Amino acid sequence: MKMTLLFRMLLCVLVISLTACGGGSGSNSDTDGGSGGDDGTGASDGGDQGDGGSTPVQGSTMITLGGADTSSLGSTAEVSFYAFRENLAGSNLFLSATSSGSAMNFVRLGLGELSASDVDPNAFAADQANAVVFNITDIGVSIRININSVAYLYSATCLSGCTGVDFDTASRTLELDNVVLAPTIGGDSNSQATSDLTLDGTIVWTEADEDPTAPAFDSDLGGAPDRTSDVTLADITGVWDSGAGNDEVYTVFKGDGTYVSYDYMGDAVDMGSNCYEIESDTITDLGNGQFRLGDSRFGTFYFSGDALAFEAPEGTYFLERTTLLESDFSPLCN
Repeated sequence: MKMTLLFRMLLCVLVISLTACGGGSGSNSDTDGGSGGDDGTGASDGGDQGDGGSTPVQGSTMITLGGADTSSLGSTAEVSFYAFRENLAGSNLFLSATSSGSAMNFVRLGLGELSASDVDPNAFAADQANAVVFNITDIGVSIRININSVAYLYSATCLSGCTGVDFDTASRTLELDNVVLAPTIGGDSNSQATSDLTLDGTIVWTEADEDPTAPAFDSDLGGAPDRTSDVTLADITGVWDSGAGNDEVYTVFKGDGTYVSYDYMGDAVDMGSNCYEIESDTITDLGNGQFRLGDSRFGTFYFSGDALAFEAPEGTYFLERTTLLESDFSPLCN
């Protein structure tokens, strides 16, 4: 997790004639698994919505990936936010699934359902380094997977129906059975996709995900997530490993209400000098485990086993306690 370093790679995915950039969620569920920081094993707290007990429960979905590029992508991609529409962009059926609410907001912005004032660009920038935007229609499929700020884009066009794509609108499920996508060149970035990607899995959406007038999933409205805990600033004061994969990052929370992020530039991700780049800001204890980072980012800290979890509107991040001292982060970059 990088709590203060923001990434500017756009999450634009080409779907036939539709270009959807980013996203908003038609659902009311919050992610419980992080995008862009953890190992993708979290689950979403989907709620029972819709007409009766037969309505499926929406949750986080693991899509199985196959192909040579999985050596870089991994074997799964997780999505937790959904928007289902009918008769959109030349298709009869359209489902967007993203790994974060902020990404979904930008998708809905691209669909014309939201205005720019409805979305939170800060939340989008914070989680887009590692994010998934997956758009499926009855005439085409595309997926964009960002890994450590590197984009992999794939798509397939199938005007007579996509093999292996089975929409069941009655049960609000989508079955993906060995769906093959080819590498796609992105208009906004240099896609690193090199070979076909196969997709398998089942996505379940809810009635709320079908509502284009649902409130925007916006983390910049001045509120904090609903989760509460008894964690205080004193409980988290110290040095935490907030890196992800080969990206070496440490975060120091201080009792004076500030925190500092130390990003090592000489790791395999940054491939820079043997020094630490720092960013600092304020951390304000709002009570009930809720904190404000800087001026506008809200979230809740709670302990998950030995890890410290930070649940923000766009996802959950995990930090590990370390015995390192702040003085160990030397030298600093000029």
